[in-house]
Amino acid sequence: MMLDLQQAWPTELQGIMVVRGLDILGRKLPDIKITPSLKGTVIELKLAGKADGWFLAGGVTILKNRQYRVNLKVIAKSPQQMPDWAAMLKQQSPMVAVLNNKGSW
Repeated sequence: MMLDLQQAWPTELQGIMVVRGLDILGRKLPDIKITPSLKGTVIELKLAGKADGWFLAGGVTILKNRQYRVNLKVIAKSPQQMPDWAAMLKQQSPMVAVLNNKGSW
């Protein structure tokens, strides 16, 4: 990553990152792969993770004007295989949960 210190915004962003052992509110998540990209004043972070019976996909958009958007979806093969932490998300069905959020930082 290269950073323009006068603008405090990256000028180049590439690579892949894997987050391991993430614990949110006592719920341990599997490894999450994050693939970043930079398009002018927009940083896109594509997220992907999976475990037996379900997968997580989506992304986070970060704008230079200090806004962000989060769009995540968990899809399970059956209601019994839906991870327990998905209860923190909006349930669209017994096998689909989503998180759609936006705000500023």
